Amino acid sequence: MALGDADAIYSEKSIWGIPQRLAERGFEVTVITTDEVTAEEQKKASFKIEKKDFPHKYIEIQNRIETTSDMIVEAQDLTLHGSDLPLWKILSMDDFVGSIMLLDVFDDRPLEADVVVVPLMGVDNNSRESCALYSWTLALARKQGIPTVGIEVSPIGNKNNMGILPMDRYLVKSEWAKDYLVAHKLAKPGQVSVFRWEESYLLHPGRDSYVDAYLASEKPMRDMLKIPYGTFCIFLPHHVSFLWETKHLLAAFTELPKPFTVVSRIDTRTIRRQHAEHEIFMKVYKDELGRLPHVVLTDERVGIGLLSQLCDVVVAPFASVITERTMMCRKPTIVCQAGGEEGVQSELCIWEPDPQKVPAIIRMWKEQGVLSRTTLADVILDMLTPVEQRANGEFQEEETKTADPVPNVYPVQVAGE
Repeated sequence: MALGDADAIYSEKSIWGIPQRLAERGFEVTVITTDEVTAEEQKKASFKIEKKDFPHKYIEIQNRIETTSDMIVEAQDLTLHGSDLPLWKILSMDDFVGSIMLLDVFDDRPLEADVVVVPLMGVDNNSRESCALYSWTLALARKQGIPTVGIEVSPIGNKNNMGILPMDRYLVKSEWAKDYLVAHKLAKPGQVSVFRWEESYLLHPGRDSYVDAYLASEKPMRDMLKIPYGTFCIFLPHHVSFLWETKHLLAAFTELPKPFTVVSRIDTRTIRRQHAEHEIFMKVYKDELGRLPHVVLTDERVGIGLLSQLCDVVVAPFASVITERTMMCRKPTIVCQAGGEEGVQSELCIWEPDPQKVPAIIRMWKEQGVLSRTTLADVILDMLTPVEQRANGEFQEEETKTADPVPNVYPVQVAGE
């Protein structure tokens, strides 16, 4: 992976979480960077880091003058739109002359990689060193026939299309960016995927302790819950006051295409009369649980905030702190409460009192691509999978991308047991 100083600065170092997540998924990762990495940071990293310098070799002043003069001649008829201001007056004595670099700065060496990941350069987010690193890395990858993935850091949409280097696949932060690449014929729809929320977060400036906690806990949480990466998950928050809603939602989930996992959570301290919440859950929903492909029940050892981030969609029988936070994180959310409100609260939050209508909402979000978010690791795995082994069709690929489907656990898998 190439990681320039400009993108490290833009994301306030969060981008370093991307190679960390690849390493957690079992990839052998090497990061080539122009960023300043302290010895302590390098020691803590679970992947290899190489510092690459692109020295601004001395160029004779006469050569600079001649090169800049050639640029002015070539661009003399180009003016800024709606004015008579020549383009060369804006660029030649600043950006152009300051970016001249000798070709022998770029060494030609083999890249020992199956896939190369390179951030997409942005008009507001670049440096001479980052541009050199990305051009050099991509040129070597092309020469050696190594597939490439471009990831969006600085927002796509500005009119700097020539700065978007050609890649085999693209991972972007929004449907807007995907549509932009396709509309400007920079990529075909099948070449572009949209990041899951937690990886998109790593490419934004600013920090959020809520998401940071999830990133630190995801792998041990998945191991504990036995939910592999790539599994489509529905989080169904449980409360003993909403047994009717939960029972009918579980029944409605059987209409969804398989495989998928339903995750719920109980509080071991909750008792109604002489019945503990765990006992209520197992008895009341016994028939529905047996008809679902995979259900995971956990307790307060896993926080509701972590579970809501782990899952792809939240279906809650009540509005609460859970639904408040999921809306803030743009997590698709359905509030399904008998006698409750009905309607669209926001693009990704719908109130629907009828449990039987919930599967249709989930299918709608799938068709719109809202539930097709992915990770860099999954895109790389897909690129390395022989074409003949890939599923046919977008939906089928999304539904079967889990390598080892989790078997039905009847009546329910209790996390930690």
